[in-house]
Amino acid sequence: AEVTLDGGRLTLVATDREGRPVPGRVEGVLLRPLEGTEIPLAFAGTGGGRWAAEVQPPRPGQWEARLTLHGPGETTFDIRRRVIAP
Repeated sequence: AEVTLDGGRLTLVATDREGRPVPGRVEGVLLRPLEGTEIPLAFAGTGGGRWAAEVQPPRPGQWEARLTLHGPGETTFDIRRRVIAP
């Protein structure tokens, strides 16, 4: 899985080992680990194993995306990635 934060949008791209898009739904939060600030994220599917959520972190610096992908058969995948807010 790839997670990026750019221009007020957090994007997730998920593929399987063969590079095929993983279908499903995503939920999660953007967390500021040192302060405990949590921003809920509302993801929308954009097709081909991609999802996006609009978010404007209140402060620049390091944040952690804590996401859960509910894939085929409701199999869950926990995804944690650090991102930098400008």
